[in-house]
Amino acid sequence: MLFFVRQMKTSECSTLFIKTVLIAFSCNINVVALCRIFSGDTTWKLTIAVSDCVISGSHLDRCPIVMSVRSGALPSNDSDSITVNCTGSKCILYAVNPLVRQWLYVNLKNLKNETLTARLKANIEGLFTRY
Repeated sequence: MLFFVRQMKTSECSTLFIKTVLIAFSCNINVVALCRIFSGDTTWKLTIAVSDCVISGSHLDRCPIVMSVRSGALPSNDSDSITVNCTGSKCILYAVNPLVRQWLYVNLKNLKNETLTARLKANIEGLFTRY
């Protein structure tokens, strides 16, 4: 994990800390891959992206996967899940003000009959104020 902390002075003489956590890992997806990311007390923005897709040694511009995300439970076909079809667009999901103190479950479904390798990146931004 990488942590970045920046300080800025505000008019009330408080210090504002913006902390960004970048989580990145590669995974082999035969049919479905499931992972979870914790959204802490001060998380205000979350970005999840899939990139660097490879099938049989060939790098792909678009990942042939469907990414589903849900807070607090496994993704399903209900309205609480957010789904992105990555075959026709960049595979990025943005969540502003996600539920705090919750696990976010990410389901990656491979649409091909071959093993796919991809990189999953999660940027988590939180806000802290000290007076």
